[in-house]
Amino acid sequence: MGLAEVVERGIGGMAISGTLGTIVSNPGAIKFVLPSIVSGGLNSAFAGGNFLGGAVGGLSYTANIAGNNITSTDGISSAYKYIISPGYNDIENSQNNWGDYLPLTKEIYAQYILGRGRGQLTPNDQIYLGYLFENQFIEWGSKNIHNGFAKNSIKFNNTIPDGVEAYSLTKEVILSPFRVIPALNFYEMKCSFNNIGCGTAQVKKEITGLRRTNVSLGVPDEPYVGNMYIVTPYNVGLTKGLKNFAEQNNIDLIQYKSVYQIRGSSMYMNFILDGRPISTASSNIPVPVYRSGN
Repeated sequence: MGLAEVVERGIGGMAISGTLGTIVSNPGAIKFVLPSIVSGGLNSAFAGGNFLGGAVGGLSYTANIAGNNITSTDGISSAYKYIISPGYNDIENSQNNWGDYLPLTKEIYAQYILGRGRGQLTPNDQIYLGYLFENQFIEWGSKNIHNGFAKNSIKFNNTIPDGVEAYSLTKEVILSPFRVIPALNFYEMKCSFNNIGCGTAQVKKEITGLRRTNVSLGVPDEPYVGNMYIVTPYNVGLTKGLKNFAEQNNIDLIQYKSVYQIRGSSMYMNFILDGRPISTASSNIPVPVYRSGN
């Protein structure tokens, strides 16, 4: 698909105009990044005969001990042991409030996939979990975020966010009804035990990179020049320092948090915006959580 066809079809269902060559540091790269964004080039993320194509093991039973849900697993190998999660079915957090979902922490995620928790994970385990978590959100985003969302590998102002959402906005101009401006939102997935703050240089770099990219495209620099989405396990927060840094760059910092449910013998993951009740996840399409015997 050439640039002319991209302009004709629009981004995310909305027409755009003007050249987008400044969207990346290499002007020629636009012809490669936009087709994948617009056409939703996510089909191969979980397709084919890769490790994600295997069967998902089941969960044999769940019990409650001292207020914690203890779930045994019948994983591919004896390495799979138990998932221990807080019991949220008390009076204050009834199913009516939580819906069918529970908070998905990295501890629960690691136990389900590897049968090991915090303090037992090797550096390779951490990399593997981060890779899976990122691709789970990419798959989820392909089902729940509009067609302008895609996995990203393109450098924007010396930074490479995990995901990019292309859209367009209109701006009134003199002697013309409006002009259409292309713009981007960035997504970064962090499968972390700890809160995300200014010490995470990658996130700070993406915030400034997003501002520079959209300003170069003609996006007004106020009140917000773009949205930066941080995707984390449920119990991970964003520090006040990071929020202030984003505010100083006129970037709206938004967080997605992971939640899960058990369907039969399988775990399914969903994502909710921070500050919204978990029950709102029922309006989204969940994705299965894959695990392997490594």
